[in-house]
Amino acid sequence: MYAVLMGKNQQGFSPESFKTYMKAPCGRLMAKAVLRDLGLDGEYTKLLAYREPILVSIKANCAPVDTRIYINEEALKTL
Repeated sequence: MYAVLMGKNQQGFSPESFKTYMKAPCGRLMAKAVLRDLGLDGEYTKLLAYREPILVSIKANCAPVDTRIYINEEALKTL
């Protein structure tokens, strides 16, 4: 991933190439490392527009779970 981002941004800064990496915290760290190595630390603020809000990512990655509890009435009578 590092090499891909470095290759795409070697000739000039391309914010679109960072779009998929800005959705996860580990991808944002990768983006910061690439920008630091390219000497473009100030460009990170432009990439923040691609960052997903935390509530959106939670809703996208969490699904409701239907929980049912069954009680064996026969087992309760013996207690």
